[in-house]
Amino acid sequence: SPAQVKALTAEQVKLLSATQLNFMSNAQIQALEVGDVGGMTAAQLKGLGEDQLKAMNKDQITGLSAAQLKVLTPDQISNIDASFIADIAVDKFKALSDKQITKLGDAQVQALTEDQIKSMSASQLKGFTAAQIKLLDSTQIGALSGKQLASFSADQIKALKPEQVSKLDTEQIQALTAKQIQSLEELQVKALEETQIQDLTKGQAKALTATQVDWLSDEQVSWLQDEDLQQLGTAQLKALDVTKLTDTQVKAMKYTQIAALDDTQINALTTDALSAMGAEQVKGLTTAHLTALDDKVKHIDADALSKLSATQIKALTEDGIANLTSDQFAKLGHPNIWWNNLSG
Repeated sequence: SPAQVKALTAEQVKLLSATQLNFMSNAQIQALEVGDVGGMTAAQLKGLGEDQLKAMNKDQITGLSAAQLKVLTPDQISNIDASFIADIAVDKFKALSDKQITKLGDAQVQALTEDQIKSMSASQLKGFTAAQIKLLDSTQIGALSGKQLASFSADQIKALKPEQVSKLDTEQIQALTAKQIQSLEELQVKALEETQIQDLTKGQAKALTATQVDWLSDEQVSWLQDEDLQQLGTAQLKALDVTKLTDTQVKAMKYTQIAALDDTQINALTTDALSAMGAEQVKGLTTAHLTALDDKVKHIDADALSKLSATQIKALTEDGIANLTSDQFAKLGHPNIWWNNLSG
């Protein structure tokens, strides 16, 4: 009976075989003293059935040592009452394997405390399934250090819900590897907030795929830091909606980036964007760009236009030349204008 079981000493409990323990009723298991359970051998613990694990009370579960928790099978771990999970000491929780973590049920995952999550090793974190990651609330996600998040696989990063992604702080964002950045899917990219876009490192901006750049909203494009924008390559730039670039961003672009834009993109630049161009950006304008701009050339600053080469000037259209202001015309240089007309 439970009363008889309660009377057993820890030494006597140790002498029971796994089979004998397995035959005990739930009531008898609950009658075991905390010290009795704490003294159980690996073989005895592995012999406990599903219902017996479920029947164990909080004191019995939390009384298990790290070594004892470690020997429980993943299925046994999944049968521990979810309400007891939060009470497992951090030093004991750290003993769980990735396979045991994988078997945690929904309620068990949701019961994990900040301290328990902070204590998790890279090996344990690998045990999280996509479904489990989606269950983590903002407090739990916030408990992850940048180093821990960096240990996530690409598939685990993909599992983050957009609302979870939007809560990542500076340390977490900047810890993401190039492979993790490239694994972000459309709704995740669109969920990135202003501070998160601005927190991207130059390496992370460079890692963005052309498809991801195309997913950026108008606001998100305007949030890109100048130094991050300068990391974008040809494929990324061709996917960029240049009409959303700020004047400051345009002025920060390298001439090679301007040269990488197609004629349609150059022609789509706003008046303000064209006015923001300096000598560096004008240097990147191809002859095709200048022809496509036609009379919009008049919006480019006179000092910047003065840096056009003879080859670039030759590409100006008749309307482009005709609409130049007197200041632009003067700074462009009469010899070059005449050269252009005569060579046309």
